[in-house]
Amino acid sequence: RFDHRPPSDPYCQALYPFCPTGDPAGHIPYMRGSDVISVFRLQTPVWEFKYGDLLGKFHIMHDAIGFSSSETGRNYTMEWYELFQLGNCTFPHLIEDKLAPFWCNQGAACFFGGIDDVHWKQNGTLEKVGEIS
Repeated sequence: RFDHRPPSDPYCQALYPFCPTGDPAGHIPYMRGSDVISVFRLQTPVWEFKYGDLLGKFHIMHDAIGFSSSETGRNYTMEWYELFQLGNCTFPHLIEDKLAPFWCNQGAACFFGGIDDVHWKQNGTLEKVGEIS
């Protein structure tokens, strides 16, 4: 485990903030040992917001994990997100003063409250896969 992230090149800039609705310190919500947590598989085609199911036909998918507490009724989602937007991390950049293709592909886990049931059901998969107790 690392206590820091490698420095990013100033060329890599995000248009949108990383994990805007997650805990600012990156903490996972506390759950009691007596709680039963339902675990959900969440999946949609990458870039479905822009291209619909096109990339899904090639099995290029975005996955997440959903959690639901039986004690509190609260739901949570954990997703892996790119820090510099999907296009920047998916495709390399060719920059004049760099010898090789250049990547802006750092990412991190984002844990936030809620599961967007409508989004996952309408665009892909929301499926209960188990329970943790």
